[in-house]
Amino acid sequence: MNPLEAAAGAATRYTLPWLGKIALPWILAALAVLLLGVGTTGMYFGAQIEAGRNAKVLLEIKDAHIAALKTRTDQYLGAIARGDEIADRFVARLDSLKIENKTFNNQFKTEVERQVYIDCPVPDAGIELLQRRIDAANARMSARQLEKKP
Repeated sequence: MNPLEAAAGAATRYTLPWLGKIALPWILAALAVLLLGVGTTGMYFGAQIEAGRNAKVLLEIKDAHIAALKTRTDQYLGAIARGDEIADRFVARLDSLKIENKTFNNQFKTEVERQVYIDCPVPDAGIELLQRRIDAANARMSARQLEKKP
């Protein structure tokens, strides 16, 4: 018998028969549970790390939103303050006004001039008609003014 065969026979002769039948399935099950546990733990802690990153980004977004709201609120309050200041100045100016009621009875004078039409395409008969109408309207206006005088 050569030494390789002797070594192979010795290895099979001294193996534990119960290892293959009873313990091997339990060892494989333990390895599967161990791998499942390691994978689950890695996923859990990976999710926690990702949640921390997301929380940091959300916190930055929230801070930016708060700063924008504060700026907008300050602008709004500034506009309200400027409006109140303008309204106060307007009310102060109104209070300083003195209202006086006066009646004016002044005579007015009307002058009628004859208009000269230059380069008018209207014939002379039309101009005469127009001038008569204008004179009649002026006469009616003068008559009304005379009626109104006390």
